[in-house]
Amino acid sequence: MRILIITHSYTPELTPRAFRWAVIARSLSAMGHEVDVVCARSVETPAHEFVAGVEVHRVRDLLIRRPASVATGQSTRVPLLYRLARWVYGYTWRKLYWPDSACGWFFPSVRLASMLLKNKRHNWLISVSHPFTGHLVGLALKRRNPELRWLVDIGDPFCLMEDPSPNNAALYRRLSLRTDLAVLREADVVSVTTSGTRDAYIGIFPEVAEKMYIVPPMLSLPVEVEPNSVRQKSTSLRLVYVGTLYRTLRSPLPLLELFERLVSLLPGIHLELHFLGHINDCADIFNRYEHWVGSRIFVHGVVSRERAQGHMEDAHILINLGNRSSTQLPSKVIEYVAMGKPILNLATIRDDSSTRILATYPAALTVCMDGSTIHDIEAHKIANFVAEPPEVDAGTIRDWLAPYTELSVSQEYMRLLHSGADAAHEASRKNNTGLS
Repeated sequence: MRILIITHSYTPELTPRAFRWAVIARSLSAMGHEVDVVCARSVETPAHEFVAGVEVHRVRDLLIRRPASVATGQSTRVPLLYRLARWVYGYTWRKLYWPDSACGWFFPSVRLASMLLKNKRHNWLISVSHPFTGHLVGLALKRRNPELRWLVDIGDPFCLMEDPSPNNAALYRRLSLRTDLAVLREADVVSVTTSGTRDAYIGIFPEVAEKMYIVPPMLSLPVEVEPNSVRQKSTSLRLVYVGTLYRTLRSPLPLLELFERLVSLLPGIHLELHFLGHINDCADIFNRYEHWVGSRIFVHGVVSRERAQGHMEDAHILINLGNRSSTQLPSKVIEYVAMGKPILNLATIRDDSSTRILATYPAALTVCMDGSTIHDIEAHKIANFVAEPPEVDAGTIRDWLAPYTELSVSQEYMRLLHSGADAAHEASRKNNTGLS
């Protein structure tokens, strides 16, 4: 089988989605399939190379992408020049592009992928989001090659994303809906990560229900970690949050307010709260706690996957901030469980995807906040959880993680490719024989 994968990012260190498809591509190649990947090129990466048996083709974005979010280092102060650049970006190009900030990658990708399809005659096309531009590339290729079978793999649902929105929804909401539907209709198979995403899509586009499947998140830790271990001895009790922050989707404010209360409730314990990842538009929220930054509160910014794992190993409690959307699952939840650590899950909506997935993990405590606050009863419950966290044995963790391993997820995608091929063959047979 010859497979062409369209994914904007193919640098495993960048995002869980990039890691996921780097692993899947490698697994497909190891199974004997011929795999090509078309992705975006950065300054540090070559235009063409073979990686673990996968032929990787990179093309540059024609447009200037937005600057990386300022989130590295201990300081939460955003430089004036960057704030000015971000303001100009937010009120000009950010208001106009569509479907998302990767739109400048569309034409170079279509051109290169079309050449590959012509020369190698692939059996399957797989497009990956986000960004959604990858599916636009897939749609263009499918329309030029209608016999090509197409699997659409969706991370966050494009037309349902509101905060952060991939584009100016006031201008493009209807166009986004029409385009999302066009992609789903022309795809042979659609895979999503959560049941919430599948249900939301089917609620809007019920005609795609039969071709939409759930493929769970993939464990992306590079090594196996023993449960309940703290790598370094410390006199402090460390609470660690790993992930991207957004002011309205996933704000750190409730966690910071909770931390302040825990310091009062647990005076005999020196608590530390560590943040790893982009802080985006939340810098001023941290400034309210500037008296603790560097002593009790640590903002590490974006770090390598290995360093993030080290911080999780050092943690006593891992913190998850639930999204304000039932369709999005923080991918780090699976990594959290793999660490074998107690997990405090702060949910902001009743139908929280993290709450559903952590319901069967015995060392998790979920607290659903009323608005953005935590009441006294919940605060005391959390204090008890932090002071005397539950433990979980290695066997339970292995069983829990089984559906999320590289092997399980790779096999699930192969099942979809084979079932999609069978469905396409059956449809072709019916068309050729006049059956309905």
